[in-house]
Amino acid sequence: PKDLPCREAEFNEIYEFLKLNVQNRQGAVMYVSGDTGTGKTATVSKVIRKIKQDFAKTNSKFKLHTMLINAMKLSTPEEAFSKLHQ
Repeated sequence: PKDLPCREAEFNEIYEFLKLNVQNRQGAVMYVSGDTGTGKTATVSKVIRKIKQDFAKTNSKFKLHTMLINAMKLSTPEEAFSKLHQ
């Protein structure tokens, strides 16, 4: 969805976290959890689109590669590493 009502605080917190780490070219992990259907994926996806737009404006060579792993679909935590490798 274009708008995420009542998710502004979450959007801003995730945005600032990712922005800082992208600017510093460092890896980081943020754990996002909540009940099904509360807008976690939509919020994170919107943040990533905004980060890509913002950084592309200032650096034409900027390329951010992202990957979404739904941990609920994994059998074990270790499976995340094989998904990343793929």
